[in-house]
Amino acid sequence: MLSRTIGEGFPVSDATSDGRALTGDPGGDRAGYSRAILDHLAYVERMGALVLAAGTSTRMGSPKALLDWGGRSLLAHQLRLLGELPFADLLVMLGHDEAEISAAMPVLPDAHVAYNAHYPSGRSSSIRFGAQILGDMASILIVNVDQPLSRGLLGDLLGGAVKNQEAPILVPVFEGRRGHPVLIRRSLFGELSRIEEESEGLKGIMHRAPDRHIPIVTPDIYSLLSLNTRSQYTDAIQAHLGGQSDDPNS
Repeated sequence: MLSRTIGEGFPVSDATSDGRALTGDPGGDRAGYSRAILDHLAYVERMGALVLAAGTSTRMGSPKALLDWGGRSLLAHQLRLLGELPFADLLVMLGHDEAEISAAMPVLPDAHVAYNAHYPSGRSSSIRFGAQILGDMASILIVNVDQPLSRGLLGDLLGGAVKNQEAPILVPVFEGRRGHPVLIRRSLFGELSRIEEESEGLKGIMHRAPDRHIPIVTPDIYSLLSLNTRSQYTDAIQAHLGGQSDDPNS
């Protein structure tokens, strides 16, 4: 049964007791990631991955987590790629359309689900909740479900984590433009636990102290890909998947 956590303070014991398996591909040879990255995640830095999928998808008109992306849902795509790496924890944050999304969720060992009852207040509430649940990690990779990952992008960002082990924030940069996902280290977990939409959420943390984040240059345009509207989704399908989609509305 999917765990549900309701009320201010987000009781971690309720949120993390589920233990339900989620799963994608087992990863086998770890999909070609460098030994330096795999060893770093396995033995050096306890890194958690937080997948944010609690939003209302108002502009899209249907749950973005369930949009088709190369024959899988967007959420399944994200979990498949993250599941190829030895993260210390993998947390999926659900909210709006939780029942529909959880029913369609694939299975991935060592991952769990939390329900954010405060999702109407915005993405910051999910980040706060996730930061509390993953509070024993050394760092958190924050992944939005509507920003498709690629192995190249993950490899570039995690390679940057290996080389910049003291940097509080790591952000991929494509042709001078800051992208996603963002890696936050423990020194900023206190700020993560207090972020609000009114202060720009995660962006606000970076804006307040630009010297704290290290840009990780990537040639992968996926770092800028964001699917907020139906037209953005349709354009992305054409540009990156050759126009192939099983979504009936695309």
